[in-house]
Parts: sequence; structure tokens; C-alpha cells
Amino acid sequence: MRHILTLGLAALIAAGLPCRATAATLRVAAGTPDLQAVLDSAADCDEIMLAPGTYRGPLRLTHRLTLSGVAGSVITGEGQGSVITVTAPGTVIRGLAIGGSGRSLEQMDSGIFVEQSAHDTL
Repeated sequence: MRHILTLGLAALIAAGLPCRATAATLRVAAGTPDLQAVLDSAADCDEIMLAPGTYRGPLRLTHRLTLSGVAGSVITGEGQGSVITVTAPGTVIRGLAIGGSGRSLEQMDSGIFVEQSAHDTL
């Protein structure tokens, strides 16, 4: 685990996006009813770590953070649009199964949609 966090931090530093030394890891239990509220309340550079279970999307990542999971962590959409939309640069998403996106090519529906403003997203 330590080397994973080190790699994530190294990626942020390499991207020229300094993080505060007191970044926290927020552990989220399966069944949390409003994951978006957890994401919105996290500080820049915090890691949101999801326990195994299914979480409802769609989600929007509007500031720099890491969204991670372990085996069995699933984010599922409603069958329309993108499941996760990233607008913040330096965001990291890893270790998640993502399903339930829309199918519209015109709307660019996807599991993870990274907006142009979200450069250096991993």
C-alpha cells in the first residue's frame, strides 16, 4: 500500500501540482448513501478509499483527489450519461470496477469521462 500512495504522490508532484502534507485517507463503507457528498467534502489531495461493495453514480470529481477501491469496489451508473466525470487536474482513479454508463456516442457517454480541464488525470 505504501508504494501505491508514493506513486500517486509522485505523479501529482511530477504534474506540477503540489499537495499539502496533511492529505487524508477517507475510508468509505459499502452502503454509503451519498458518495458524491463525501467527494465534495474531501480536501485537495485527499484519497477516498472505497470498501468492497456497490456505489451509485453518476459522480463528478471537481477537485484534485484520488478515488480508489479494492477488489469488489464497484461504481454503477443509471444507464445514461457517464458514470464518473472528472473536471479537476491531477485526479487519480484506480482499483474500481465501473459499469452502467449510457451508450450515446454523440454525448460521449463513458465509464470515466475526463474533461479537457482535467489534464494530468491518471
